Amino acid sequence: MLLLHSRSDNNWFSLRCAHGERGAEPVPLPSAPLRENQGHETDRFAAAQPRVKQNKRGGEMLPAPSVEEMRRTLEHKPAGIIGILFAPPYTKVASEKIAPRLGYLDERAGKYIHFFCAGYGGYGFAQDQEPIKEMRYNNGVVIPWGFSQRKFAEFINEFQEITSWRYSGEADLIVAPPDMKFKDCIVYDIESMIRDGAIDTPSRIFEAVITYARSSNGQNSIADLSDKHGVGVFSEAAANSILALVPKPFQGLWKKGLHYRTRNLSLQKL
Repeated sequence: MLLLHSRSDNNWFSLRCAHGERGAEPVPLPSAPLRENQGHETDRFAAAQPRVKQNKRGGEMLPAPSVEEMRRTLEHKPAGIIGILFAPPYTKVASEKIAPRLGYLDERAGKYIHFFCAGYGGYGFAQDQEPIKEMRYNNGVVIPWGFSQRKFAEFINEFQEITSWRYSGEADLIVAPPDMKFKDCIVYDIESMIRDGAIDTPSRIFEAVITYARSSNGQNSIADLSDKHGVGVFSEAAANSILALVPKPFQGLWKKGLHYRTRNLSLQKL
């Protein structure tokens, strides 16, 4: 399932819930198609419905307009594991291999993992938004996905200010616990993996990560592994488990330190 950013940075809309004013609690979405008067940008999904608190864990493909919005989303919709995807559509890998499969990846992510997609959103969320594709959900709602180079750059700048991570310039994926501390992460360089033949398509990584998240569902200790047992425990265990889920012909081609790294990205190393 995908959450999309609306025209205002204060509004979130998704298949099952919509966020009203910044910091407000989720609002359930109707299962019927959009009503005639829903052209107003702040009432796209009848956001005046009674608010309900949602504490159940659930996984989705999500836009990431800012680190703070990512934090707020996790407060309202917790997940056991998160992935942060940097895959602008002007790169060949993203345009040909990732963007066309967003709907499938969203369905596969299910309730198990949040993937935050930097620079992506919907409903005119940015002035420089470039159309990507329309996403049709199970309740009949169609949301036009787009990409903003400015939002993408702003997110990279913000994330690099609070972590030691540096963008490769192509397609990157960061997998981490949802505590937003970034002390125990796996960083995948998707472009170099494809170039070196370590994978034939990005789907190999996503399928392995999603399968790992599904197998870890219900393990409440995932987010606490680093704090309880030391930095690196989650990332090392997860990286090994994810590698084991890749088809065997590719397993020997994955080079740690080149194609993926387990890193403490926090600027607070102590």
